[in-house]
Amino acid sequence: MKLKYIKHIFPDIQVARFNMAVWQKSEEDSLSFIGREVATAGEKGEPDTGILKLFEVNEDGSIIKERVIWRPIYEGINLEDPRVLELPNENLIIGLTSVLRDKK
Repeated sequence: MKLKYIKHIFPDIQVARFNMAVWQKSEEDSLSFIGREVATAGEKGEPDTGILKLFEVNEDGSIIKERVIWRPIYEGINLEDPRVLELPNENLIIGLTSVLRDKK
């Protein structure tokens, strides 16, 4: 398939959104996303951290649902890099990378 155009899914935002997993419910036109949202870069020598959000976007690109599904805990487990595998009967397997952060 040849790429016809690139669409900006989240225009006019003041944060970065990374590593989005995406899926589409059968017989619906909307797309669902899970991704990490980062408002500011980490301090020098430190990684950035951010929340995981769930989005649903309709066919014209409007966000119809946006919800925080996880907040990081410093010096604890951070979740990132979501992946989605669609199974039969509208079931999903969602996988995440977990990172243990400890300044000690």
